[in-house]
Amino acid sequence: MAAWSAGRLDVFVRGTDNALWHKWYQNGWSGWESLGGVLTSDPAAVSWSSGRLDVFARGTDNALWHKWYQNGWSGWESLGGVLTSSPDVSSWASGRLDVFVRGNDNAMWHKWYQNGWSGWESLGGVLTSGPAATSWGPDRIDTFVCGTDNALWHKWWARVPTVRVHTKVLTTPNVAVGTVLQRMREVYGTVGVHVQHASTENLNLPALNDLDVGECVRGRTTAEQNQLYANRNNAGPNDVVVYFVRTTDPPFNGCAAHPDGRPGAVVAQGATQWTFGHEVGHVLGLNHVNDNNRLMTGNGTANITNPPPDLIAAERDTMVASPFTQDL
Repeated sequence: MAAWSAGRLDVFVRGTDNALWHKWYQNGWSGWESLGGVLTSDPAAVSWSSGRLDVFARGTDNALWHKWYQNGWSGWESLGGVLTSSPDVSSWASGRLDVFVRGNDNAMWHKWYQNGWSGWESLGGVLTSGPAATSWGPDRIDTFVCGTDNALWHKWWARVPTVRVHTKVLTTPNVAVGTVLQRMREVYGTVGVHVQHASTENLNLPALNDLDVGECVRGRTTAEQNQLYANRNNAGPNDVVVYFVRTTDPPFNGCAAHPDGRPGAVVAQGATQWTFGHEVGHVLGLNHVNDNNRLMTGNGTANITNPPPDLIAAERDTMVASPFTQDL
């Protein structure tokens, strides 16, 4: 069964002729219509948006077969695989479909649609039933199966916005790297953003240890900043690299101005425990605010009054929208 608008229900079954049959409710029940095919399992149906229905079933070749409605019914298409159960399907966003089946190895297998179909991936387990799947909201899927012990087993997926951070140390900071990372995790975690420390490296660059940062304005970097930020060993294009230096010139606790294509920040030796997360916040697009309860206070992180400081919903939206926050 699926619903693609308020007051609308669409019901799908396998008939005595093994075809897909359809009945719907909208201000009253329709008659039955045959949608054809030769099914060897019960169908599964979902709607990703108004006016759209997707139906899946196992065919006589044990592959997954798919039929959809959008301004009229499509034909059947094969999506391959070897199914030993009925499929189930869920949608957590418009244009997204996730299909789950039991394979011939009794593991759970997964195939998804987003701008095109994926291949099949194994999610493991030993199933004694077909899977059931549902989504309670954007970026969340829950699946349930019967295990070999006849108990109910549960597996779920949730998108986790993640900032991958690399640290490069020219001068050891007064507040340990592990501590500032933990403080960042505490604050970012309050808005559901994960922090992953991807690597660390010691750099011997004495000429850049007291770094000229100019006016420390986004989009404008000095020759010394450009030279320092070229050191991105192990970092991917959307990873953030933070460099620990002795001082900046002029003297700041940190500076998030960085060259295009080299997302990162510098943090001075004497910075506070909150500076690291504050500067990465700038890299993710956050601006200063005049509120000492907030991580992004423009009055200096030494003046934060309610540790751990706050991030607000609008800041989370900005952070998640940044190309430097990855879905991991």
